[in-house]
Amino acid sequence: MKKLRKLLALLLVLSLVAALSACGGPDPLIGTWVGEVDLRDELVESLDEAFEGQGGPSAADYISSLTLTLTLEFREDGTFSRSYDLSKDKDSFVTGCAAFMRDMISAIVGMEVDDAAAAQALGMPLEDYALSVLDSMVEAMESDGGSYKSDGKKITWNDEINPYSIEGDVMTMESTDYTITFHRVG
Repeated sequence: MKKLRKLLALLLVLSLVAALSACGGPDPLIGTWVGEVDLRDELVESLDEAFEGQGGPSAADYISSLTLTLTLEFREDGTFSRSYDLSKDKDSFVTGCAAFMRDMISAIVGMEVDDAAAAQALGMPLEDYALSVLDSMVEAMESDGGSYKSDGKKITWNDEINPYSIEGDVMTMESTDYTITFHRVG
């Protein structure tokens, strides 16, 4: 009888282990993830193309960094939210972009232009112009959400498909333009 009890207990434990392993455990994607992308090179290229042929400076000499902080939240019900923040380098961007615009206007008109004259040419103070550039970038990205599906190797969401991998609290996600490393924060 004791052998039968031990055998039944062993079978019960094995069936529980099999049931738990069949469930696969919780989805490691569930939670809040934060990553950063450096948009400086993309912005510099865009500004330099916009003023190509004007004989002015390169935006690369003025804009040292522009970091996008991306926050993703994946929920157990298959929904997600995505938000963007460009405030990390806001002050240095505004200062650099304002100086770039002043010097670009000087190059275009062929003489030294002070901040007031540059502001008059733009129709607003240089810092306000730089902030409007930053604001338009944030508006173009718009925070969003919706539903997602994940197979453990790629995520499908809002007509996008992105490969990803998770090791502990670090997720690496591929997009068309960037590889982004995220860290779990919740």
